[in-house]
Amino acid sequence: MCLDAHLDEPAYVYLIWIDSAGQIIPLYPWNNERLEITDIDERPPERRPAKLIFSPLLGKVWTFGNAPGSETVLLLARKQPLPSDVHLGNLLKSLSSAPQLGLGNVAIAKIPAGVAATSAEASAPAMPDSVALSNFIQPLTRHFDLVHAVQFAHAAEGGKNAASEDR
Repeated sequence: MCLDAHLDEPAYVYLIWIDSAGQIIPLYPWNNERLEITDIDERPPERRPAKLIFSPLLGKVWTFGNAPGSETVLLLARKQPLPSDVHLGNLLKSLSSAPQLGLGNVAIAKIPAGVAATSAEASAPAMPDSVALSNFIQPLTRHFDLVHAVQFAHAAEGGKNAASEDR
């Protein structure tokens, strides 16, 4: 998979992948071309705010593992860098398990900061999977100006282990 984030104004962006096995994998700004950092508890490196993010860098891909299931990608954006007292690993690990999708389904949820859970449900697409995804990401809006999640299911295929990268 390749991720592109296009924002209207510069922001501090954090891209996270929750793979089908439930492993939380930090993508941007931790990793550029290879998954060298796989521990979400590691403090993200400092980057300038940006309007355009590619993860991995152009011409590279993140490769899914063998386990079938739901893959979840989170885009977390802030106007200011993440404060030193906010630990992203703790925030993500405190969430309930990501909802699971049926094969071939996709769910998308986008919540700006300050939107209550009931409002998020009302503004979410009528698809139950998207409402479940909105509820899953809602706690993150306390720390981020924008939380956007995309989730999709895939079947098992031969290949590399989860969180591996194309070489």
